[in-house]
Amino acid sequence: MKTLIFSLAYYPDYVGGAEVAIKEITDKISEKDMSFDMITLRLNKRQSKFEKIGNINVYRVGFGFLTLDKFSAPIDGFFKAFRLNKEEKYDFLWAMMANQMSVAAALFKIFNKKIPLILSVQEGDEEKHLKRYVGGNDFLYRIFIRPWHLMIFKLADRATVISRYLEERVLQNNFKGPIFYVPNGVDMKNFSKKEPEEKLEELKKSLGLEKTDRIIITTSRLVEKNRVEDIILSLNYLSPEYKALILGSGHLLYKLQNLAEKEKLLDRVKFLGFIDRSEIPKYLALSDVFVRPSLSEGMGVSFIEAMASNLPVVATPVGGIVDFLKDEETGLFCEVKNPKSLAEAVKKIEKNKELRERIIQNAIKMTKERFTWDFISKEMLGSFYPFKDRKKIIIATGVCPPKMGGPSYYAHNLSKEFRGLGQNVKIVTYGMEARLPSGLRHLFYFLKLFLKSLGADFILALDTLSVGLPSAAVRSLTRSRLLIRTGGDFLWEQYIERIGPEILLSRFYESAPKFTAKEKKVFNLTKYVLKRADILLFSTKYQRDIFLNAYGPDISKTRIVENFYGPKKEAFSPRKKIFLWAGRDIRFKNSQRMKEAFALAREENRNIELEIHKDIKQEELFKKMARSYAVMNISIGEISPNFIMEAIAFNKPFILTKETGIYDRVRDIAIFADPMDIKDIKEKILFLADDNNYEAQKKKIERFGFRHSYGEIAEEILKIAGC
Repeated sequence: MKTLIFSLAYYPDYVGGAEVAIKEITDKISEKDMSFDMITLRLNKRQSKFEKIGNINVYRVGFGFLTLDKFSAPIDGFFKAFRLNKEEKYDFLWAMMANQMSVAAALFKIFNKKIPLILSVQEGDEEKHLKRYVGGNDFLYRIFIRPWHLMIFKLADRATVISRYLEERVLQNNFKGPIFYVPNGVDMKNFSKKEPEEKLEELKKSLGLEKTDRIIITTSRLVEKNRVEDIILSLNYLSPEYKALILGSGHLLYKLQNLAEKEKLLDRVKFLGFIDRSEIPKYLALSDVFVRPSLSEGMGVSFIEAMASNLPVVATPVGGIVDFLKDEETGLFCEVKNPKSLAEAVKKIEKNKELRERIIQNAIKMTKERFTWDFISKEMLGSFYPFKDRKKIIIATGVCPPKMGGPSYYAHNLSKEFRGLGQNVKIVTYGMEARLPSGLRHLFYFLKLFLKSLGADFILALDTLSVGLPSAAVRSLTRSRLLIRTGGDFLWEQYIERIGPEILLSRFYESAPKFTAKEKKVFNLTKYVLKRADILLFSTKYQRDIFLNAYGPDISKTRIVENFYGPKKEAFSPRKKIFLWAGRDIRFKNSQRMKEAFALAREENRNIELEIHKDIKQEELFKKMARSYAVMNISIGEISPNFIMEAIAFNKPFILTKETGIYDRVRDIAIFADPMDIKDIKEKILFLADDNNYEAQKKKIERFGFRHSYGEIAEEILKIAGC
């Protein structure tokens, strides 16, 4: 199999994370499995037009004038690919990052549609970074740059990303194909080797450092997104023995040097400039802690290299960092643009020896398991080949976007991830039959589901009754396995609609409620469906325990798959103190008590406002949330509220019912209220309306680093299903 790689730059004169990834991956893949050619720019006139580097035949285009050649790269690369393909007949195209050379790959793809194009997205810079080519002019960017950028994503067949954060960016560029998570790796042998003590002492002495100095190190480009100035300023909050080593070059060098001089810290900051990658391990070996307080990060392989070098890491919870750094598990988080917070994290990890050792050991273990080049090369190779063991999956759901609701978004996002993993996925939802009477609509849905499920490996039903019952019937007639995800409690919801919001979900079944004949039927049908399922999926232990006590299903069939916790999103400072509520207009949502409590709170604070949305599209809701002050959910029972997960993503403080399945997960960042106590709800509103309390709560949420992507959820479900 032959692959043609498109890369803007390559060894030996330019080596960044992307170039290292290409070389390490291709070196690890046997030539029997795949051979590689590359088209890249001739960065200077000294570079030859052709040479073999590792397992890659490197063909360079351009005249050796970097700025000019970047603009001609799409055309030069296209014609070179056209000529090479006449002889080589490539099986795959691989474009490294969405840049000028990837445009060449996209142009070539237009005329060679049968050759799969894989796009690897690694760039940590925000898209606005591209505007520099047109002087930052938004109008010119949209005319001359943006269309070409989007074309790359439109024509790519598959994409690989080095972080879940970049997965979101790929989707924002309207990419419709499968997305594979393939992070960058680290050369464990090089970074974990033990440096002789005498050599480290010599290096320390050559840098003008004392034996007693505590060394903070960063390896990064000196650009805005890496906030190196925060490292310098953090020394103001640390004792004099703390010194900073800054490895890397960039246009901010003189500005940073002037800052160090202004702060009288020049003797404590060592600007070492560009250091060859082969030399970096020894600088890491003599250091005590690695820091980089980034504003954004695609992944940041430097963090992984530091971990492999037995160094504890302090970083900000942004971008792809949260994929591998868990606070107090594999590193420590500090706040964005906060030198004091950075200093506090450094002191914490230096003073607490037990914490330091635990972080180091956890990080090394994770690095060996997930970030070796041997492992990653196999992952990358898998993204080239079609999946051999493709499963047919049916997702049964009552609603799908644009209709609002947790199951709707869950079905849509999960199906996308299953397809990204190479699976054949179909969503079956209610259509015209939803208008029919109960029973009849279930029958028509059953017939639709039965026809779609023929030959399916498993059915994933996203509730216990409306789609769970037809799915159980289909399971009886086919060989398809049945997985039921119990999103809520239909019987309890119906009971509350009848009598009012007076019984908490956690106490519902133990209170021995008096059911109507219809409710008894619902109870028995639910019990039947749970018994027929092969696997029962719950998002929380709270929900599972309620169902086990009420319906008595086989506990060995139960599994817990937590809900989606996504990456942080851009939000805006609120102009007004708007508390946002959104959801279905049903009684268990407890909106009446919430309104009464808010009215009482407003009598004491006229600056607060309550904004309610009962029927709103997801995109519009997100826009309003990004500009809101805080979020509220005071239901009398919530399993795993998506609304709160989104609030966390936007770093918005929230008031949440204490009757929730995610209590333990968010206990350190939530303001809990008793849903039955109007006075308590009012007090929590007034508490959050206070500026000092609000800022303290916001900082807690900003530090919350737990993530659980739809990609991880899809992988967990496939594993549970035996795929």
